[in-house]
Amino acid sequence: MEAKKSYHLILFALIFVIQFTFMSVHKIIPADIIYGINDQQDILVSDKAKGINEKTYLTKNIVSRNSTPILTFKIVGKEFPIKFSARHGGLGLSLYKILNYVFNENTFAIWHALFKSLAALLFFFALRNFIGQRKSSIATMMLVIDPMFLTSYFVFITELINLTSMMILFYIFSRKQEINSRGLFLVGALIGFNLYLRLNFLWMIVWVIPIFYTKESLRQTLTKKRVSLFFIGGFLGGALFLYRLDISRLLAEVSLVMQSWDPTHLIFYFVRLLMSPTAYNQYFLEVGSALTVPIETILCMFVLLLVFGKVNFSEMNKKILLGIFLSLLTVYFCTRAGENYFLYLSFLIIPIYFFVFTNKIRIKPLVIILFLRFLVFSSAYYGSGVLAIFDYKTNEQVWNKAAAFSGKKIVNLSDSDHGKGNYLGHNLEIYNLNRYFYEYDNMTINLALALFGQDGVLILPERDIWGAWYQNQGIFDYQKFEEMARRDGIEIIEYDHVKKKEGTGYYIINYKFKK
Repeated sequence: MEAKKSYHLILFALIFVIQFTFMSVHKIIPADIIYGINDQQDILVSDKAKGINEKTYLTKNIVSRNSTPILTFKIVGKEFPIKFSARHGGLGLSLYKILNYVFNENTFAIWHALFKSLAALLFFFALRNFIGQRKSSIATMMLVIDPMFLTSYFVFITELINLTSMMILFYIFSRKQEINSRGLFLVGALIGFNLYLRLNFLWMIVWVIPIFYTKESLRQTLTKKRVSLFFIGGFLGGALFLYRLDISRLLAEVSLVMQSWDPTHLIFYFVRLLMSPTAYNQYFLEVGSALTVPIETILCMFVLLLVFGKVNFSEMNKKILLGIFLSLLTVYFCTRAGENYFLYLSFLIIPIYFFVFTNKIRIKPLVIILFLRFLVFSSAYYGSGVLAIFDYKTNEQVWNKAAAFSGKKIVNLSDSDHGKGNYLGHNLEIYNLNRYFYEYDNMTINLALALFGQDGVLILPERDIWGAWYQNQGIFDYQKFEEMARRDGIEIIEYDHVKKKEGTGYYIINYKFKK
């Protein structure tokens, strides 16, 4: 027993070191800094946003500083979110914020390493019940160094808790043991709590459901007492989600990511997830070179050709495939995400690995190919790293330059920049104009500045998937902007371009209105 415990601790420590090292190569600014990590919120400027800032319509240029978080608590004068928005809980963010006071910029690497290590260890425990300890250890280490697992929820915070919770449920359901009434209550509470933390947990839990519901378990579970306990647990776990729930606000928040019913986008990104993580994560990473993507794809094709013997459609594997299919359907109907499905699907690498390693495969060629895939990816990642909007050093340069314009209002146009100035230690007056682009059709950057009507310093990434301006206009063209701004009475005093490589980076534009 002691030997087993030692083995598990060594495996956990090894996974943690790998994850922490990978996340530390390039310091990253998490996308979720908008969600309550900062003590000072940016000022959200709006004309008429309903359900996004406040419940009532706002008149022109009335600003909302404290529309989010919805519910907070204070410790030694610091504010921590309990519920941030209609679709995003706050306790996970509060925990991250507490750790951030201790570890500073290393918090993100530690956070990822901790939860990814727990998720991988639970994968090992579940898989061991089917293929034994030796093969499960190999499968787990291959998963841990897979580029898709390494970069899953790459720039997010709360989703890492969701991922680990999903694996807890997967491990429980895969043990072929009846879950007693108390266990069913706790399962309901865990599901409810994770839906409160992040509504995106919905399609994660959908993958796990078929694993639990066999004919036997269905017959055992569907008693009034057990069903009641499950839903009571779910209600208690997710009670904070129901607190001050505003359906119109929830729908408004969800609608911000919806783009298209076109299913080809979903199929396209699922195939990319399987074949080329570099291409799949092109909006997070700077490593999608003309060389890297084909090499990754070819290596994956070799996996299909050389590794598989007879495909094993066992009862468990049928459930795995059904769960993947149901997850894809759920993501499709709930998000209609168009070109942004990469935000939601990376967790599926775990059931894919489970399916692969529970088949009759030639394990040595598979290990060699997956390891080569890791080397190809890691060499590219080590050199280029993450996109400029998530890169710590790039953002540090940008905000230092912006702060040098003393006495100026800082203006940004995207939620991906919301909170960065404060996160990087600058006490600036920052106005976020992103809402204009949701409130008006055919809004342009120069018109948004004109509507705002105040001199300032505009901070703008060249491309940003979370910026409505980017969805409307594509990559920022400075020459075109300058020409249109001049026409609208905006004078560019000076500008700077901070970039990692050609075609990416930030513009810092000091402007004023002509009198």
